[in-house]
Amino acid sequence: MERFVEKGGKRLRYGFTTGSCAAGAAKAAAIMLLSDEKISTVSISTPKGWELSLSVENARVEESSVSCMIRKDAGDDPDSTHGMYIGARVKKTKEAGIRILGGEGIGVVTKKGLDQPVGSAAINSIPRQMILQETRTVIQETGYQGGLEVTIFVPDGVQRARKTYNSRIGIEGGISIIGTTGIVEPMSEKALLDSLRVELNVIRNNGSHQVIVFPGNYGRQFASDHLDVSMENSIKIGNHFGEVLEMISDLKFQEAVFVGHIGKMVKLAGGIMNTHSHHSDARMEILAAHAGACGADKELLQKILSSATCDDALDHLKKDGRMKPVMEKIMERIEYHLRYKLGQELDLKLLVFSNDHGILGWNPSAFSLIRELYPVAIVGMGPGHPDYVLPKAWEALEDAEVLIGGRRHLESLEGRLQMEGKQKMYVEDGLSGALECMKTFHKKKQVACLVSGDPGFYSLTAYLKRNAPEVTFRVVPGISSVTYLFSRLQEMWHPADIVSLHGNNEFPLDRIRSAPVCVLLTDPKNTPGQIARILLDKGVDRTMIVGEDLSYPQEKITRCSLEEAKAMGFENLNVVVLIDEKILPGYPG
Repeated sequence: MERFVEKGGKRLRYGFTTGSCAAGAAKAAAIMLLSDEKISTVSISTPKGWELSLSVENARVEESSVSCMIRKDAGDDPDSTHGMYIGARVKKTKEAGIRILGGEGIGVVTKKGLDQPVGSAAINSIPRQMILQETRTVIQETGYQGGLEVTIFVPDGVQRARKTYNSRIGIEGGISIIGTTGIVEPMSEKALLDSLRVELNVIRNNGSHQVIVFPGNYGRQFASDHLDVSMENSIKIGNHFGEVLEMISDLKFQEAVFVGHIGKMVKLAGGIMNTHSHHSDARMEILAAHAGACGADKELLQKILSSATCDDALDHLKKDGRMKPVMEKIMERIEYHLRYKLGQELDLKLLVFSNDHGILGWNPSAFSLIRELYPVAIVGMGPGHPDYVLPKAWEALEDAEVLIGGRRHLESLEGRLQMEGKQKMYVEDGLSGALECMKTFHKKKQVACLVSGDPGFYSLTAYLKRNAPEVTFRVVPGISSVTYLFSRLQEMWHPADIVSLHGNNEFPLDRIRSAPVCVLLTDPKNTPGQIARILLDKGVDRTMIVGEDLSYPQEKITRCSLEEAKAMGFENLNVVVLIDEKILPGYPG
C-alpha cells in the first residue's frame, strides 16, 4: 500500500487491517466462484473512504468452493499480525443470503462484553459489514440468485494468537478479525511522540492555554456527541500518557481536559502511564481492588477478575449497587496520578465513560463540561412518607451530590439512601431559599431539590421558570397530597376545584361558593379552624374533611361540620376538602 503520512519529520506508510484482508479475500473468492474467472488483484472500499487494491494469493478452485488469501500489510506500524495470511473460502448455498463463519485460526468469543456474542467467531461487526458489502456487490454484478457461505481462516492463527492477549480477554483458539476504518495508521513510537510534541507546541504557540486530550477515537467521538467542548485545541495521544503529561507540564498549559474510555483510563488509577496492552493489562485487578475497598465480597471480586472487559465488570458492580462508589474511588486515583505529573496549579478536567454505561465519573472541575447533561432534578417527594416516593425519584437522589430541601424531607432519607459524600442544604425560607441554593451549586455539582407532593402541582416548577431561567432542570414527578387523600376517600377528584392558600393574601370565597367540591392546600396562617371561622362568618355552610399527616403512621382523616372544625386543633401538615352537600349529598361515598 503506497499511502504515507508525515509524523515527526518522518514519512510513514499506512497499512490495512485484518478486516480489509478478510473482505478482500471474500470478494476475490466470490468473483472466481461466480464468474469462473481467476484474478490476481481485487479492489475493495474501506470505511475510511479509501479504495484498496489487494494482491490475491494462493487461490484454490475446488468443485463446490473457491478459496484465496490476502497477506496482511501493517505498513510502518509495529503490528504483530504484519505479513500474516488471511483467507476466505466461499461456496454456494441454496438458501438466500450470506453467512459468515470462522474457520481455522479464527478465535471464538468465550466471555461477555466483546464485539460479538459468546460462542461466535471473533470477526468484529465492521469487518463483517465489509465482507457482506463486497460479496453482495459480486452477487449483483454476476446476477447470481442463490446464497453464499463465507468462511474466514488464518493458517497460522493459532500460533499468532499465543503472542497476543486474546485468551485473557476472552478469545480462544485463534486471532480476531478487527478494524474500524479498514486502514492501519502507522504508529512508530518515537515518530509518534515527536509528532505529539509538535502538535502540542502548535496548540500552545497559537495562544491557547487549554488542551483537550483523547486517548483514541472513542473519546473524541464521545466528546463531539455529548460535551460542550471545541475540538480546535484537541489531540489524540494513543497510549503515551506519561510522555504527554510531561509535555503538557513543560509547555505550561493552564488547563488540560482528559476524556477517555474506561478501558484505558482505569489503568491510570494504578499509575500505569503507557496503556497499551503489550505493556500492561491490570484493568480487572484495579477495578477489583477498588471494589474490595468499597466492601465487595469474594464472589463479586471473582466475577470482576473473570470479566473480559471493563463494561462486563461494571455490569457486575452495577447489579451489586457498587458501581458509583467504585468509580468515585477510581476517579480520585486517576486524578492523583495525573496530578503527580502535572502539578497542582493546572486546571485539570477529567471525564471517563464507557460505551455501555455512558458517563462513569468526573472530577469536580469537569462538571462544567457536562452540566447540560445533568440538569437540576426537581424531585417530587410525594405526600410525606418515603414509601410513596417513586423509584425514579430515588434514582435522582442517589445520583445527586447536593440535596436541597426542608428538614422533614432530608431527614426522611436517613437509612434509605447512602448519604456519604452528599452535601445537604436545609432550606428554611421556602421557594426563594431553594432557588438561591440551586443558583449556588447548579454549575458545579449534580443537584436534586426535594419538594412536597408533585413539583408541577402548586410547587417549585413555575416559580423556577419565572425567577431563574439560567438554571436548567428536569422534573421527577411525585404523588400529590390531593391524589393521596382522594385515594384514601376512594373517590374521584377531577370534579374538585383545587386552590392553594400558600402565601395567598386573598381568601378564595367565590371559588368555594361556586364549587360543589373544593380542595384547599393550607398553610400555617390558613388553618382548617381559620377557614371554618371565615366561612361561617360569611354564611357559607359546608362539610369539611381534613387529612392530617397523610401517608404517615399517625395519619388522621376527619369529617366534620364547620362548627366542629373551628373548635378543633389540627396538625400543620393537612389538606382540606369542602363539600356542598346540597349539591352532592353523601359525597364521598
